[in-house]
Amino acid sequence: MNDNLSEPATVSAGLFIEADMKDRADGAYDSVFSPPSRSDRVRTFKYGLVFSGDVALTEALYLNASRLEMQGGYDARATEIYNVGFGYKY
Repeated sequence: MNDNLSEPATVSAGLFIEADMKDRADGAYDSVFSPPSRSDRVRTFKYGLVFSGDVALTEALYLNASRLEMQGGYDARATEIYNVGFGYKY
């Protein structure tokens, strides 16, 4: 929860970026996706939007729910991540 706000709920949004532009090889990846006796480079670049909300249940306990929706990059449309959790302020 955002302690700067006196409201019992907050909503936020942000940008997610996953970028691993270093060339590297992975034997397990090659065995599945590469032709025999060939090694492919592995890189990743994905970006998306994160939406999150917090709701106060008591003065110290709150519920958080968030959603990550990929907008671009490898297999972006198939990637959605949901998260629900509890938090405690002490």
